[in-house]
Amino acid sequence: MAARMIFTVLLTALPVLQAIAQDGKADMTGFRAEFNGMFSHEAEKVLQLLDAMPDEKFSWRPSEGVRSVGETYMHIAVTNVFLPSLISGEMVDVEGLMKKEKEVTSKADVREYLEKSFKNVKKTVASMTDADLEKSVTIEFIPLTTTARGVMMLIYGHLSEHLGQSIAYARMNNVVPPWTAAQQEKQKEEGNY
Repeated sequence: MAARMIFTVLLTALPVLQAIAQDGKADMTGFRAEFNGMFSHEAEKVLQLLDAMPDEKFSWRPSEGVRSVGETYMHIAVTNVFLPSLISGEMVDVEGLMKKEKEVTSKADVREYLEKSFKNVKKTVASMTDADLEKSVTIEFIPLTTTARGVMMLIYGHLSEHLGQSIAYARMNNVVPPWTAAQQEKQKEEGNY
């Protein structure tokens, strides 16, 4: 039983390692390459989960005053535009971005905006050098002064946090995350479920 559990853990970790190897740019090294691979893996899970959620559930929220399914995905997207701008120095309309969380509501539009935001993060990381990681960055609304690396860690942590929230939202709506469904199907085929 322990060997099967270890094997399952290794199978679960394999996609992360593959994403790191496949999605890392040849000129990216160290932390940037690791970030890019891990971020890409989590981003792909967010998109898979978004696709699995029925269109009519995008306005669902667990209670009043809490972000809906669609607003949660848009919050991820908006943050993926705002936080990288702190590294790149690109000017963004923060108020306009915040409005998008409520204004962009169709599943197709949310997906498109989310995909663009993931590309924005990857573009920012690809444009950096390893030395750029040490650049000082101030995030005034927190307030926090950190490095570009610290902002990247914040981006990844934020994505992971809201992936977890989205998984909970999906489960509350009887939607099994696609990667879990695939793993369960494989276990059934092997007679281990």
